[in-house]
This record gives sequence, C-alpha cells and structure tokens, in this order.
Amino acid sequence: MAEPKYIDFKGLSCPLPLLKLKLAMKEQDYSGSWVIEATDVGATRDIPAYISSLGGDVVVDTLGNGESRFYRLTISCKA
Repeated sequence: MAEPKYIDFKGLSCPLPLLKLKLAMKEQDYSGSWVIEATDVGATRDIPAYISSLGGDVVVDTLGNGESRFYRLTISCKA
C-alpha cells in the first residue's frame, strides 16, 4: 500500500485548507490516503464534508493543547 500523502495546513484560515486540499487532490490523484494537519477548526467541518461528497472517509484527531493545539485529518478516498 502506498504511503499517505501529507499536507501541513497549520496557520491557514478557512477556506484555504479546503481549497488547497482540492487543488492538491486534483494534481496528485484523488484516490488513496491523505494526512492533513490544520490549526483552523473550520477544516474539521469543511474537509470531512467535501471528502464525504466524494465517497471517502475522514478521521479527525485533536493533538496538542492550548496554543499548540492542531487537528490531524486522516483521509481515505476512492474517488
């Protein structure tokens, strides 16, 4: 199985994480596994909704605490 594609969106505000993910997925093939890290809580709603529309799944984990908190979204997409 191929390694997941990793993208760091920490520090980007909504809607940039979703827009940049769409661009990356278009350029690199939608299918497969992706790992996204983001600091914007909006990404935890927007990205799963988009991936769900493609028939994929997303697992969201919250890592760190306080000012160092960020979200890791693990995506599995067959589109």
